[in-house]
Amino acid sequence: ALFNIDFLILSEVEAKGITKYHDSAAIRKKTFFEYAATYFHDKSPNTHVIITLGSDGCVHLKNRAIDKVATVKKEPIDPTGAGDAFAAGFVYGFLDYMSQNKDNCGITSHALKTSMLWGCASGCCCVGIDGASRPPEKKIIEQVLTGVQTVNEAESVKPPSEER
Repeated sequence: ALFNIDFLILSEVEAKGITKYHDSAAIRKKTFFEYAATYFHDKSPNTHVIITLGSDGCVHLKNRAIDKVATVKKEPIDPTGAGDAFAAGFVYGFLDYMSQNKDNCGITSHALKTSMLWGCASGCCCVGIDGASRPPEKKIIEQVLTGVQTVNEAESVKPPSEER
């Protein structure tokens, strides 16, 4: 059960496997993200589900709502560890935001957006390195973070509506 989980971070492939999206023709009236948002809400309405999308960023699903964060496009050298790097960046971004905003009581949309941006920047840094290795320095991730923030401001990123 997911009832005691605040955040669940999955790749798109993992999310499709868990939801069994590919097994039912009846659900094809919804995009994968619409279906997943409903599926996870029905299983655990208090869990924030983050689905990573590789070079397309990530989506946040909660209460049947879908929010997307884009990332900078980067030619990957090796995707090994990108999901782990995303998760580490997400957790860092969340904890850093919460430590700077101690008046906030709970998980805010701004805390989530910050966390997702950090996750995308960390994952992006990871794919630029051959093989699993130590993470880049924080200042390098912060440089990529600036690019990720710029992409999101420029695109006014909307929730995905088309099937991937």
